[in-house]
Order: sequence, then C-alpha cells, then structure tokens
Amino acid sequence: MPRVRLTRNSFNSGELDPLLSARFDVRAHNQGAAALRNVVCLPQGGVKRRGGLTYVGTISDGDAKLVPFSFNITQTYLLVFGNQKMYVYKDGVLQTNINGSGNDYLVVPWTLAEVANIGWTQSADTLIVCHHDYAPRKITRTGHTTWSIAAVTFSIQPSEDFNADYDSNTFTPSHTSGSGRTLTCSASKFTAEHVGGRFEGNDGIAEITAFGSGTSVTIDILKDFKNTNAINGKRAWLAEPVWSSEWGYPRVVTFHEGRLWFANTTKQPQTLWGSVTNDFFNFDFGTGLDDEAIAVTLDTDQVNEIRHLISLRHLQVLTSGGEFYMPASPIKPSEAGVKRQTRYGAADVQPAVLDGSCLFIQRTGQVVREFVYSFVEDAYTSNSASLLASHLVSSPVDMAVQRGSISQDANYVFMVNGDGNVSVYNTLREQEIAAWSNWETNGNFKRVAVVEDIVYFLVERSGTYLLCKIDELTYTDQNVVYSALGSDTATGLAHLNGSVVRVIADGSILGNETVSGGQITMDRSATDAEVGLNFDTLIRTLPVNVDYQDGPTFMQLKRFPSVFVDVYESLGVFVDGFRIADRNFGAGILGQAPQPWSGVERVRLLGWDRLKTIEITQTDPQPLTLRAVTLEAET
Repeated sequence: MPRVRLTRNSFNSGELDPLLSARFDVRAHNQGAAALRNVVCLPQGGVKRRGGLTYVGTISDGDAKLVPFSFNITQTYLLVFGNQKMYVYKDGVLQTNINGSGNDYLVVPWTLAEVANIGWTQSADTLIVCHHDYAPRKITRTGHTTWSIAAVTFSIQPSEDFNADYDSNTFTPSHTSGSGRTLTCSASKFTAEHVGGRFEGNDGIAEITAFGSGTSVTIDILKDFKNTNAINGKRAWLAEPVWSSEWGYPRVVTFHEGRLWFANTTKQPQTLWGSVTNDFFNFDFGTGLDDEAIAVTLDTDQVNEIRHLISLRHLQVLTSGGEFYMPASPIKPSEAGVKRQTRYGAADVQPAVLDGSCLFIQRTGQVVREFVYSFVEDAYTSNSASLLASHLVSSPVDMAVQRGSISQDANYVFMVNGDGNVSVYNTLREQEIAAWSNWETNGNFKRVAVVEDIVYFLVERSGTYLLCKIDELTYTDQNVVYSALGSDTATGLAHLNGSVVRVIADGSILGNETVSGGQITMDRSATDAEVGLNFDTLIRTLPVNVDYQDGPTFMQLKRFPSVFVDVYESLGVFVDGFRIADRNFGAGILGQAPQPWSGVERVRLLGWDRLKTIEITQTDPQPLTLRAVTLEAET
C-alpha cells in the first residue's frame, strides 16, 4: 500500500474554478484550493481570515456611490454621493455642519439613480464630476468641512457645426472688433444652443455670448473681421458647443500629460477631447499647434461608446466594443491617432490600475481582463486575469484596489458582484501570484472604495444601507468596538436591532445576545469589547493526486491517516469537523483569555474516498492564519 506525504503550502492560485478541479496536470492545481471563503490569500502562500467590517454609519439615501478623495496621505476623505447629497467622511467620521449650513452634506445635482452613471477625476483639492445630463461640475475642498460645488467655467469650449444648412443665407456683423457686438442672419438660423459656440467668416472669429432671436445673437469678436459686409453662408462656419443640454455632456474624464480629457457625449459617444496643455478649461483648437486643444473620434466599423480613459504609459481608451490607446507621447494635434488593440469591450465599471496595468471587467460581466503593454508583441494585450476562478466573477458592479496596507504587503483588488458577494484578487505579477477568494456577509455588498489603505464597503441588510470599513483587528461584521467600557452594557447598536450578535470581551467569547433598543447586556462586565455579526471561514483543498511510475492516482481509492495543519497565531480551527487543540491545561489558565497559538497539529482521519478533500473551518470569531496543510495519503 503506497504512502506519500504531500504539502499544500501555497495558495498562489487561490480558489480554482470547479471546471479545473480534475485538471491535476495544471500547475495551478497544486497551488490552489477548491474553496476559500472569507479569507485572503497572502503573497507568501498561506491564507488568513479576513478582517471584520466595522460599522461607520447608516446611509439613509440607499445605494449611494463611494468616491475616494486624497489631497495628500494625511488628508484623505470618502465622498458618499446619495440623492442630491454628498456626505464627507474623514478617517471614518462623518463631517458635520458642512459650510456652516447646519447640514451634514453638500447639495449636489445628481439623483440617486444618476450617481450610478457619473464619471470623475481628481487633481489636488478639486474633483471634476461628469454626467451625460449635466454640465461638468467642480467640487472643491478648502477644509475638512468646507466644500463647494459649481459648474466648470470653460474659457473656450469645443464647438461643431451640427446644422450646416444656411448656404443660401447671409450673416452680418455689426462691428469688425470688440465685445457685446451683434451678429444677424437673413433667416431664422440661431438657437439658444449656439451660446458658447463660434462664428467664423470674412477672416474673423467670434464667440456667441447671448441669444437674442432666431436672426440675432450677441458676440465677442476674438479675431477682427475684415469689414461689416454680409457674409455668404457658403463661406461661413456657425458652430455650437458640442457639450450642451441638446447634444449631451461628457461622461468620462481624466488628466493625462498636462491636459484635461473628456469623452463620450450623447451626440458623440466615441469622441474624446483634450484641453490646451496646462490650461485645463481651455479647448481652443487654434491652428493645431502642439500645445493646442485636441479632438479625436474613433474610426471604427461600429459605434464604440467610450467608457473609460486611463492615464498610464499611454492614454488608454476602453470602449464598449474594444480597447484602444493613443501611441503618441506627448500627444499633439498632428499626432493624435488612436489604435485598436483588442476587441473584448469593457463593462461600465470603473477599472483598477495596479502593477502598471489596467484591470477591467469585460463587457459580458464574466471575465476580468488585464490591459497591459507587451514588449514581445509591441502591443497591448487583454489577458484574462480570472481564468482560474471565473466562477467568482458574476456581473461586478464596483471595483477598487488596495496597494498594500499598514498590516500587510499584499495588493488586493475588490470586486463587488451583482449577487452581493465580493471577489478578492491578490496579485503580484513579478512573483506570478494570482490568487482569488470569495467573501460573504450577513446581507449584500453593494459598493466599495479604497481611501489610501482603508477599504470601505456599502452593505445592504434588510433594506438598510450600512457604511463599513475593514478592520484587521476585528472578527465580526457590522461591528462596534469599545475600549475602556467598564460595564456589562454595550450601546450604540441600533443598526443591529433584532439581530443575534457575537460578543468578544477582553479577548474571550461570551454568550450570544439579541440587540434590543440599540443595546445588549453581556454576561459580565468588560473593559474592551467587540459586538457584531458572525461569519464563518472555509478552506477546502482540491482532490489529491500522486503521480507514481504506473500512473496518476487521482481516481483511485485513498485515505488520509494523518493531516498536519500548520497555523500561525490562530484559535478555534476545525479540520473536517475535528477541533485542533490550541490550549494546554496548567497553572493560571483559568480566568484568562485564550492566547493565539502557532504550530503544527496532527489530525487523524478515517475512511476511504476517491476524491477526498480536507475542510478547515472556523465557527467562532477568532484569528486564523493557515501556513500549510500536509496530507499523508495512502492508495
């Protein structure tokens, strides 16, 4: 009876797709697991119980939008866009009395349904927000509780002649130069939409500043006309702003190479515009000099709505039908070409930038792709980042990236799925680490945002929307943490009314309690306490295969007489339902909180099976870090 000892001490592939469970010929099979629930994969190869979700506040508006805002590493904020309201959180605390108004929010124009479709970008203390139905807004911070919002004032907007049907008409300027002049037309051709647009003819250029009637508008002459003679419509150019209530406003925005870029209006969904260099609100195309404004329309076989502009090595343009980039650097009007690279199409979910690449959700909502430059192919590729765990990607609605934190050095991408779960992707490309795990909670995850190293989630439970943040030092969800409590009564739990909660007091787990009137009475008085909702962890190995000289043993009957579990600072760990010992009797043990335990524990199992797996679980809110699982198998 052959016996072999196998060590699964690496989860660099994380939880594998069930379709790969029998692919023992794939290297990832020996680096992955069948299930990883409510844990994170560590870049060193082990897994760790995820941090708890600490309650921050209740969002009465419902499914709000979470937007990070970082002025510098010490002045960071979470902006919560609700129903025509913007709430400001600093270090997890709601900022009140905004602008001395008595309100705990800034009034904004977008409704709750509309904030789901906003685009934004930030520069220093200014956030620019875009939406198809509204002129771009500028939100400015001048203090923790001092925020203002105003429509962006453009010195010159891009304009275009949408209705060139005045060849038989004439235009006459009242003067050859000056401001507040009049331009008349021989027929009713002017509309209110022309305000902000341009008129060119007779060597002159004028900006239309006010609408008078269909035959008369007010102009500021930017370049003198030769004379005040009537100008034949065939030799004139009458343009209106491309961004207006009639043609729609940009929905996509970013900064790149000293220009402010907008894209995707209702009228022109596959056009992007770049400002004058270092003059962000000036879109004067001029004569096409290198530093003047740029307008580019994608030349494709179908209409590809621009959904994202990403500023990395190049300006990347992700659309509904393919991925493009602008190869010129710096980008000039004379070299502003756009090249298609791949044809997958991007979903309407904000991409994540990590390790010099752009992670985006494919249009189908079932694949995460990495848009990255390949020096071998001298082009951008869109490789699947979720191939090994495609079952964990289910129509994501939000995504954010954490580039390490105070407590760990890993990079994590958090994807909120349409089913209310979160898929967590641990990636480190230079070490070929690409590990996935799945998170669940009591309720549904709705939104995610990362502010520096703090991860915020919006969680919906029983129709109530709760703002929470990950706290690596807690072990329950929607929890409240108390220090120096000095009582057996814990208050401030109104968001958990009617719920059965777990109680951790001075490091010990007490009996469950039901929250009533926003409070509970614990079994005893405590100094430090944590009260929240429990969540279970699950680590399930893949079926074991051993390659002998006479072939693989994947489908042979086998048993595991011994399983060796290597844990680090852990408590309450079960292996196939058997709890491993983590405390020894001795003097002074009674009346003391259990201390996390590190070491290797041997568990003996019975029974034969062909596709036997090992399950490592926890049912109590306690620490868990699994470094390795060694299986002693007999076939």
